[in-house]
Amino acid sequence: MLHDRAARGLLLPETGHDHRQAGSCFLNPTVTDDQAARNLGGQGAPVYRTSAQAWRVSAGWLLEACGYQPGTEVTRGVHCSTRRTLTLTAQDQATASGFRAALEAMAASVYAATGIALHPEPVAV
Repeated sequence: MLHDRAARGLLLPETGHDHRQAGSCFLNPTVTDDQAARNLGGQGAPVYRTSAQAWRVSAGWLLEACGYQPGTEVTRGVHCSTRRTLTLTAQDQATASGFRAALEAMAASVYAATGIALHPEPVAV
C-alpha cells in the first residue's frame, strides 16, 4: 500500500520541494452527462461514474488542462507539488492567505475555461 501511495506522490518526503504540503486541495467535480460525453471524454479527460451514477472528472486533469503543471508557483510561496498538480506545497514565504488565494485562482481558471466549478477539499473555518 505504501509503495502504491509513494508511486502516486501521496507520501510526504522528509526533505525537498514537496516535504511541506497541504495534500489534495480539490474534490473531483461532478459533471453533467453532456460534459462527460462530449466536452471532456473527447479530450481524454479521466471521467468516471460514481456508485450513485453521477459523472465525475479528475480535478488534477482540469488544472493541468488550464496550464497548472507540477512545480508551478500559484501564489508567492505556494506551488503545485512536483509530483501532483492537485497537491499544493508550502515554500518559503507561503502564508495561509496565499493558500486561499491559490485555491481561488485555480478554481477561477478552471471555471473560466470549462464552466466546471472546483470545490476545495479542505473546509475553511
